[in-house]
Amino acid sequence: VQKMLRQRCAAGAVLAIFPAPRRRRLHAVGMSRPTPNPGSKPKQPGSPPNSRALGAGLTLAVSVGLSAYGGMWLDARFGTKPWLLLLCVGFAIVGGILHLIRVLAPELWPFGKLPRNGG
Repeated sequence: VQKMLRQRCAAGAVLAIFPAPRRRRLHAVGMSRPTPNPGSKPKQPGSPPNSRALGAGLTLAVSVGLSAYGGMWLDARFGTKPWLLLLCVGFAIVGGILHLIRVLAPELWPFGKLPRNGG
């Protein structure tokens, strides 16, 4: 139950003022909740969530880049320009996004339960 505050306006009438409800702070999936003290460190074991996000993003970028290079090489070798490039890049994007989900939001993993050790 919210407390109702009463104040008088300039004309002398009583005004009821209800304080605004407190809203929960939202956070990104896979990120730690804000800590009460800005100087304190999060108390989670393992790597910090920001480094996991950075690592997963870099993995996505590198896998797409390398597969694009490999797809261009295969296209030049077999004369199938642009089809193998598109196929390799498509597989890399799908695999990279699945890796992002697995690392940052394992609760959203679409293929059943993950092993406990993450491997």
